[in-house]
Amino acid sequence: MFYKCAECGKIIDGYVEKCPECGSKIEMYDSVSNLEKRNFENVKEIEEKCEVFKKRVKYGCIVTVIFLIASCVIFAILFPVAMSTKLPGLIILIMMIVLVTLYIVICVKWHFFSCPHCNKILRRFNFFYEKYCPYCGKRIRKYNIDEKY
Repeated sequence: MFYKCAECGKIIDGYVEKCPECGSKIEMYDSVSNLEKRNFENVKEIEEKCEVFKKRVKYGCIVTVIFLIASCVIFAILFPVAMSTKLPGLIILIMMIVLVTLYIVICVKWHFFSCPHCNKILRRFNFFYEKYCPYCGKRIRKYNIDEKY
């Protein structure tokens, strides 16, 4: 039988009077089944994955801002050069296609805006408001968007 400490939440195999982690008293009614033990372990794993997702979205937003600023600077530098040629519209279009492709490759390679469980990219801004991955169904966010994250 497994027991869960009421203070620190540690799962203990077999009955002991005091928790080896925090020293609080363990009561007989603190027992948990094998299934409940696995659920506690899964919650910890999911919380870690939620933290990974939170960091990925944060870094993805930072990279997006840096990329937009860099794109504006590159565009400002190359725009006069493009205007002096015979096909300025084509050169500007090619520049924008290259920049957008580079941005997409960076986001896909570093897994920004993707599920931490299945690594599939979340589309349509799901990474800002979804609680669960639409592909694997696992939790990607600890709280609702309205609650404190």
